[in-house]
Amino acid sequence: PCIGIGSSELIVMLYDSEHDVLLESSTIPLFENELSCRFSYCAILVCWLTVNYRYFCSGLTERYKMFKSNFFNIAREKINVYEHKLQFRNVRSSNFPKLIDPPVKVKAYISSFMHETHKMLFENYAKLNKSDEESSNEINESDSAGS
Repeated sequence: PCIGIGSSELIVMLYDSEHDVLLESSTIPLFENELSCRFSYCAILVCWLTVNYRYFCSGLTERYKMFKSNFFNIAREKINVYEHKLQFRNVRSSNFPKLIDPPVKVKAYISSFMHETHKMLFENYAKLNKSDEESSNEINESDSAGS
């Protein structure tokens, strides 16, 4: 399953590779209403059911099996790459220093209209970011001293 989340709604997509069927939900509002910062119970429940789909789903009914997505026809030109050419060494983290440890200089703007929970999260993030930065500097200094 895949959960797609936008600024105000989410969708769920499930692909059954055995029957080549792609299912997509309707859009589900994230929040209780347009002015609320409270997540809707529906969105929470849909996400929870999606994450735990193996425990609650028994497979496709015959009615849905006839709606093919034609994935293999659409992906015909590239499917060989996935079936034969990908190797474990091709899928890994980068050794490029800028990607491994990118500098983080996020300055959150805390407005008077922001919900208290969001303010607290931004403040905690700033503290964590600052402590990570200090730890990184200490490690770099000890590495330099040992060299």
